[in-house]
Amino acid sequence: AAANHDPDDWRTLEHSRKLRRADLACLPELQVILATQDASVWLSMAADLGYPLAQAMIATQLLDRDRDQQDLEQARHLMRTAARSRDPDTLLEIARNIPALGPMPGEKSVGHRADAWVLLACWSGLDCGPGSALVRRFVCNPREARRCEPTAGFEDTLQKASPARYAAAAALADQLMQAMNDGRWDELGL
Repeated sequence: AAANHDPDDWRTLEHSRKLRRADLACLPELQVILATQDASVWLSMAADLGYPLAQAMIATQLLDRDRDQQDLEQARHLMRTAARSRDPDTLLEIARNIPALGPMPGEKSVGHRADAWVLLACWSGLDCGPGSALVRRFVCNPREARRCEPTAGFEDTLQKASPARYAAAAALADQLMQAMNDGRWDELGL
């Protein structure tokens, strides 16, 4: 999070806050060990050990670079595996990756699919209320974020902004949740 710091990227800022809280709880001896290691090595180790958010973050790295078909397939596999956790932060990271996957056959745009994954994250416990970082970023212009005070959560805001967009995203999110409930992981569009 520190390496990719962007003052307008609410995900990085929110992740940095969580890391600071974890850092304060971390034993000094462990902090010394962590300070001497490459962060990407620790991220890879966490992904290899099955930590879902780390798996989704590795997928993000694979999708963010010039990739070949093998990178794309590895990223898809990591996201399918990570989605099984239903961890809200992991689902949000997957939502962030959806545009890089490109449209599915017959799909004109990835927007509804990305929105559906954000709705899944909200339905799984992500803070999507009016005061959340997600809603502030979705509603507020980054340059005016300090003055912007959203009055509705993500779902209500999306529905009010575009009822058709919301309806399509909610229907797809419901299908994705049913696929998860039934263990049909290959039907997630990842």
